[in-house]
Amino acid sequence: TRSEIKRQKFIENQKFKPHYFKLSEAAKRFLGKRYRINAEERTTRELILELKSCNISDQLCEEWRNIFEEMDVVKFTDSIPEQDPALSLDERLSKLVARSNL
Repeated sequence: TRSEIKRQKFIENQKFKPHYFKLSEAAKRFLGKRYRINAEERTTRELILELKSCNISDQLCEEWRNIFEEMDVVKFTDSIPEQDPALSLDERLSKLVARSNL
C-alpha cells in the first residue's frame, strides 16, 4: 500500500528502483483486481493490450501506458528520475486509480 511504501522512505534515501518497483506492483495488483486480468505477470505492452480489451477509454489506457513506461525506465535501466516526478509518482498513480474506479 501507499503508506507502507512511504514508510520505507525510498525517495528520501535515493532508492528509486525499489520505490518504482513497489508502486508498479501495487498498480498492477489494482488493475488485475479491478478488471479481472492477470496484470502482475504482464509487460507494459501486454498489459495495455489487455486493458484495451476491457473497454477502457483510449485516454485512460494511454495514461496507464505513459505512467508504466515512465516507471519502466527507472526499473530496468540505470536512469535516475527527476526529483519532482519521483516525488509525485504515488499521487499521480492514486489519481489514475481513482479515475479507473469510476
